[in-house]
Amino acid sequence: MGSQEPRGSLGQWGRDLTSQDLSHHRPVKVAGQVWGWQPGPARSPDGQTLRGDKAGLRSSQEIPDSAPENITYRNISSMEIELSFFPPSIPNGIIQTYTIYLKRTNGTEQRVINTTLLTLHLKKYTEYTVEVSASTTVGEGLRSAPLRILTDEDAPSSPPESLSVKQLSGVTVKLSWKPPLEPNGIILYYTVYVWNKTSKRSVNVTETSLQFTDLENNYEYSAYLTASTRFGDGNIKSDTITFITSEGAPSDPPKAVVYRNLTSTSIMLFWSPPQKPNGNILYYSVYFKNNSGIFIQVYMKNHTAAVQSEGLQCSDLGFRTRTAEGKI
Repeated sequence: MGSQEPRGSLGQWGRDLTSQDLSHHRPVKVAGQVWGWQPGPARSPDGQTLRGDKAGLRSSQEIPDSAPENITYRNISSMEIELSFFPPSIPNGIIQTYTIYLKRTNGTEQRVINTTLLTLHLKKYTEYTVEVSASTTVGEGLRSAPLRILTDEDAPSSPPESLSVKQLSGVTVKLSWKPPLEPNGIILYYTVYVWNKTSKRSVNVTETSLQFTDLENNYEYSAYLTASTRFGDGNIKSDTITFITSEGAPSDPPKAVVYRNLTSTSIMLFWSPPQKPNGNILYYSVYFKNNSGIFIQVYMKNHTAAVQSEGLQCSDLGFRTRTAEGKI
């Protein structure tokens, strides 16, 4: 008998079988190919034809009494595997086809493939169990023991899900999301991209949330993120969200405060708004100090003010937003 080789094409070659070959009631293996024998006359040692019970042999094919053996697999790509196995040791006939039973480990998918092709197209980074059986023209034989297989990793095929933002306090916001539905591997990190009209930055995190504590007040920001395996992010981006940070006190005072005399007892004050008001300016507070040293506050909605200055000393200029007040 020749040495066994892994499966290949189901060829149709062999040699003539004698009664000595058939006396073991087993098919003959030639160079790894499994063949049952075809019906034909059996002869005695003196050359006489034996018929019926005298032959003591079966001459028709039957269902295999054993399963394919030594089932193994090889990853070709993240979506393809190649199965390898030996034919059944007791085929009881000519093997016509192999049946591959394929099931995802979580039980959500099962396929039965009648084929002589042994390359399977599967989902990326997914665990399956595989069983193989062989069939003659009579029917299907036993299944092999289940084999667990795992397809290779790849970059994600879908983006992180449900990106949302929550205002916590001041300029502190929290971004949250869910992992991709098709990660195709182990997610090593997420990359969060955040930008406004003047700047852009990115941050890598391993969790599914991220807090920003140093954003600017009353700014519109946009954000999206990606998920990466060891094969990268696949250029798959989440949806982009837009949010506005809350208002706050102005970061700087009004600028260019000047005055112009109107009369001997009145002046006109002028100033420019703060460069970073951090909100909508509701009004300005102008502070004067009288001759007694008492401050008087005057509210102004515009950034000009006509003031009767008799008995007053212009001390300083203040301002107020919706949330807090600042002074120079």
